[in-house]
Amino acid sequence: MILTLITLIIGFLFLVKGSDFLVDSSSEIARKLGISEFIIGVTIVAIGTSLPELASSMYAAFLGDTDIAVGNVVGSNIANIALVLGASALIMKIRTKEKILTDDLVLLLGSAIIFTIILMHGTVKNYFGVLLLIIYVAYTIKLIIDYRRNHRLLRPKKDKIKIKDIILVIIGSLGVVIGARLAIDSAINIATIFNITNRIIGLTLVALGTSLPELAISLNATLKKKAAIAIGNIAGSNAFNILGVIGLTSIIKDLPVNPLILHFDVPIMLLLSFLLVFIWEKDITRFEGLVLVSIYIAYLIMLFI
Repeated sequence: MILTLITLIIGFLFLVKGSDFLVDSSSEIARKLGISEFIIGVTIVAIGTSLPELASSMYAAFLGDTDIAVGNVVGSNIANIALVLGASALIMKIRTKEKILTDDLVLLLGSAIIFTIILMHGTVKNYFGVLLLIIYVAYTIKLIIDYRRNHRLLRPKKDKIKIKDIILVIIGSLGVVIGARLAIDSAINIATIFNITNRIIGLTLVALGTSLPELAISLNATLKKKAAIAIGNIAGSNAFNILGVIGLTSIIKDLPVNPLILHFDVPIMLLLSFLLVFIWEKDITRFEGLVLVSIYIAYLIMLFI
């Protein structure tokens, strides 16, 4: 049991650090190719924080554990809003004066609603996955077109790509793959030992572990008083978890939906998504942060009851 827990922790460390290496080195290569920081932000960085969820869900689906694959996404989205944003607000009031997040929040809420409708079909088929990916790609293209009206997308090439950058991309990719395998295998072993369903393991252990990048980024942004980054990180990550992670995973393998996830966990995810859209236009106080964290704790208690 102790060895399994250690392996689980090592798996999450590989996932998180592998994602860091992959995002940082890919961003560096993109800059040296003359690609603007905006494009890097809406592609490499935005997807990078959700790499742990993507790798974990895809590996779980490959093993046939679709409850973990779907539960990981739903659980991560719940944790991102209730735990990550709540904990950030507890540390410091989040002043949300920025008005640039409307598109992100519309995408967050829209993707959550579309996801719920798809889940009601009982199985996430591969054509649903294609639809989700098309929505994400279309949104990204829209961002680029909007940005291009007032900015340049390319800057002059200045530097040559170093071998070190390529090596770090390879190391980061391997770290994510190895971390996903270690984390999911260990989580399944823990579920077996304690007779816990894969649904609960996916919604809790796996979801919390894969939400570590979002937690780190949002806490750091809050301390630096950058509310747009803190909230935008959560909104963007949650949207990609649905459109990108579920989209890609369901293309590889159809995902049968556990009725408990549909009727209990997904409504909570939807409720929190609506709540985030409602509260973002005003300051998120410590009291509201406490409410969010309390919701998450209550959710965990109800899960195990």
